Amino acid sequence: MVSSTSVNILQGHEHLTTLVKPDNAASGGAVINTRCDSCGTLMHRVSSGFPGITVVRTGTVEDAGLFETKLRPRTEMFTKYRPSWLQACEGATQLYEQTHDSDDSKIRSDNALHNE
Repeated sequence: MVSSTSVNILQGHEHLTTLVKPDNAASGGAVINTRCDSCGTLMHRVSSGFPGITVVRTGTVEDAGLFETKLRPRTEMFTKYRPSWLQACEGATQLYEQTHDSDDSKIRSDNALHNE
């Protein structure tokens, strides 16, 4: 997840298509997927639950060195659904699930171990 203002499509704008899924987010809000019409690759997505944030697909980043610096994960979300064979990212905040209240949708941080 990165600030939407830092996302820069370098080439192929003419091949991008967006698909809006109005109630697909965990918050119940919209998810907008952007994909390449030529190859079908999902490029990135945004969610109404996280305004100003873009989820970038790692395979679409041209500079792989960014994965050790600016794109190194600082937070892992929805760890409730992480498979048992996948380890937590060292040093990243672990967010177990998304919860809802009457006013707003918020992410609940739960650093306890969950064995579900």
